[in-house]
Amino acid sequence: MSKRNRQDFENHQFINSEEIFTNNNNNNNNLEEKAKKIVKLDQEIFSDDVCFEIICMIDDSWFILNNCSLISKQFLSVIKERSKLVIQFKKKFALKRIELFRKSQFMNCIVNVKFSSWTLDAFEQPKFISGMKQLTSVDISGNRIGIEGAKSISEMKQLTSLNISNNIIGVEGAKSISGMKHLTSLDISGNRIGDEGVKSISEMEQLISLDISTNVIGGEGAKFISEMKQLTSLDIFYNRIGGEGAKLISEMKQLTSLNISTNEIDVEGSKLISEMKQLTSLNISGNLIGVEGVKSISGMKQLTSLNISGNLIGDEGAKLISEMKQLTSLDIYNNRIGDEGVKSISEMKQLTSFDISNNLIYDEGAKSISGMKQLTSLTISNNRIGGEGVKFISEIKQLTSLNISKNEIDGEGAKFISGMKQLTSLTIYKNGIGDEGVKSISEMKQLTSLDISNNRIGDEGVKSISEMEQLISLDISTNVIGGEGAKFISEMKQLTSLDISGNLIYDEGVKSISEMKQLTSLNISGNQIGVEGAKFISEMKQLTSLDISKNEIGDAGAKFISEMKQLTSLDVYANRISDEAKLLTSLNEFYI
Repeated sequence: MSKRNRQDFENHQFINSEEIFTNNNNNNNNLEEKAKKIVKLDQEIFSDDVCFEIICMIDDSWFILNNCSLISKQFLSVIKERSKLVIQFKKKFALKRIELFRKSQFMNCIVNVKFSSWTLDAFEQPKFISGMKQLTSVDISGNRIGIEGAKSISEMKQLTSLNISNNIIGVEGAKSISGMKHLTSLDISGNRIGDEGVKSISEMEQLISLDISTNVIGGEGAKFISEMKQLTSLDIFYNRIGGEGAKLISEMKQLTSLNISTNEIDVEGSKLISEMKQLTSLNISGNLIGVEGVKSISGMKQLTSLNISGNLIGDEGAKLISEMKQLTSLDIYNNRIGDEGVKSISEMKQLTSFDISNNLIYDEGAKSISGMKQLTSLTISNNRIGGEGVKFISEIKQLTSLNISKNEIDGEGAKFISGMKQLTSLTIYKNGIGDEGVKSISEMKQLTSLDISNNRIGDEGVKSISEMEQLISLDISTNVIGGEGAKFISEMKQLTSLDISGNLIYDEGVKSISEMKQLTSLNISGNQIGVEGAKFISEMKQLTSLDISKNEIGDAGAKFISEMKQLTSLDVYANRISDEAKLLTSLNEFYI
């Protein structure tokens, strides 16, 4: 292919690698082997004109040209017919972009589409989505589409899965969505639809999975939901259904997964829920069930996943939970459990995921937990674990994820953690490990995610962190990092996510950070950044998420930031930006 043809080809590609994250027909086998046999694209063998002259010297030249053209068309037709694309749009969807999208010859190949939050600018824009009749799954969450947008989406009768959460659609929007009779999965959370909106949704007899959380639903709404006998998964988190609502929900004998957290459920309500013998996953956190309620819940021998956090069950409740030998995942944070309660829980040898944060655990409790050799994920933050306790935790050799933040670990404790070579994710914020402790942590060359915020780390400690070449996500916020430390961080070319908020890097440090062209997410809040720093940040064209709040960029800096059209998430709060500047730069659409 000549350079000119290649350029024409590239100019006509609308769906790029940044937006396609799945192609069901893509075969990546032996790519390296095949690559060796392919001539590099920047090497032009013959120009188009020379190729044409050569073919014309052949007797059957027109026959060859016509057949090649036909084969190419047939090949393209097969690709368009067989390819099923799953696409995520991360950039702002302005009207010009919509027109380009409509002209794409591959538009009809898309079956599953997700629009990141804040990618749609106006309420009328969902109308173009409703014209994509081949789609079966749409995620349009967090896009403020409103009632009119919901009406447009409801015209997509072929959809089987829809996420329309956090879109201010209200009761009227819920009524429109209820007409989508082919949906089997619906997330309509965070839309304030109330009991009246639930009444409409309850008429969707084909739904098997429903997330209706955070919608101001009371007992009457629970009654409507309980009539949906086909549901197998229900999330009704953060509503107001109370004991009466729990009674109604408990009659849904087909449910296998239930999130009923933060719903003012008491002991009687927990007894009713415990009768749902078909459940395998239950989240009943943030309620008022106490020890008496735990007695009922502990009898649910079919459960494999349980979140019973925030119910003040204490050591006695922990002992009851320990009898649930079939559990593989347990969240029991914020329950006033001490070392004695942990000792009981440690006998649950089948657990692989365990969250016991925000309790009253000391080194002795850590010793008990160290016997849980099957754990792969442990969250033990906000307890009273010191150096001796960390030593015990470091003996759990199969852990891949550990959150041990807000304990009493120092530099010595960090040395024990550094020996956990199987960890890929570590959260150790607010432990006072300092630069010396960071040196130990930097030896963990297998880590891909690290949160080491609020640890009194200076530029010297950052120098050690910068040597962790495998990290892709780093939170080093709320430390004492200056411009020199920012330079060290800028050398971490593999990072895609960085939180360096609450430090002292100033504009000079921002200049270094702006050279990190691979970053897609950046939190640089609270660093005394001015106009010059904002200008440096505006040059980071690959960023999709930016938090530059609590700085001093002013109106001039706001103008630079407003040029970052690719952003889908932006926080510019507390930056001395005038109302006039917010309006002129369109920053009033974001968090300010």
